[in-house]
Amino acid sequence: MRRSRTPWPLAIVAGLVLAAGLTGCSDDADPTSPDAVAPALPAPEQLTFDFSFFAQGEQLDTDKEAGEYSHFVNAYLRAALLDLMAHLVISPPVAAFSLALDTPPSLQDDGSWVWVYTHVDGDEEAEIRLQGWPRDVGVDWELRVTYDDVDGVVWFDGHTEQEAQVGSWTFYEVEDPAHPATGRIAWDAASATERLLFTVMTGEDAGDTLEFRDHGAHAEIEHVDVTEQQTSTIRWYPDGHGWIRWSDYDGFQRSCWDVDLRNTECE
Repeated sequence: MRRSRTPWPLAIVAGLVLAAGLTGCSDDADPTSPDAVAPALPAPEQLTFDFSFFAQGEQLDTDKEAGEYSHFVNAYLRAALLDLMAHLVISPPVAAFSLALDTPPSLQDDGSWVWVYTHVDGDEEAEIRLQGWPRDVGVDWELRVTYDDVDGVVWFDGHTEQEAQVGSWTFYEVEDPAHPATGRIAWDAASATERLLFTVMTGEDAGDTLEFRDHGAHAEIEHVDVTEQQTSTIRWYPDGHGWIRWSDYDGFQRSCWDVDLRNTECE
């Protein structure tokens, strides 16, 4: 996957997370019904690619990279790059949800709920407004951002079901007057196989996907390059062994490592 441009609002949300002056506020009265319950927000771990297995690759030295550990190291380096790309796109909204969990929402006249965050740093101010509309099935969501000349522009919207264990968000470019969709994440934490899928929706990578699946007995990441019509996969198991099959590595064949991370013949 070629590196795509990161939508601007990611920087704003990341700044909110790190800023000491972050405050949560509500612009409406308290809920009028004592039985009113705000819709659930997605748990942060449901929206995060889990590449922690590959952290052990940091302990391998340079000599091993070109030798008996080359298959695992190649998988580790690719996972590290994918992890970085995923963090640039997904970490800011996950952080925004985490902040919402600590802020009382406000019930609106139309039955929706609103979480509002305002960050002030000297003369700079940015506001994020998350709104959820409960439906017969699930919840519709919209998050708007306001800063400088950008006034309440939708950064992402989407839908969740099953107490937010299943859902998707679509992201938009707020500084482009046309506000084109730039990417989409979809997750399912309610099934036996947990899944998180990111789809590029603009630029030369449009249509490419990155998917993480946790089957319990093993986990895997899959990258689809629609231009090249190629699907690449890395799979790993709880005991440490695994394999990589990547479009530009080792003849695009399965290349395996054992429980000690050493190259081995695939069974």
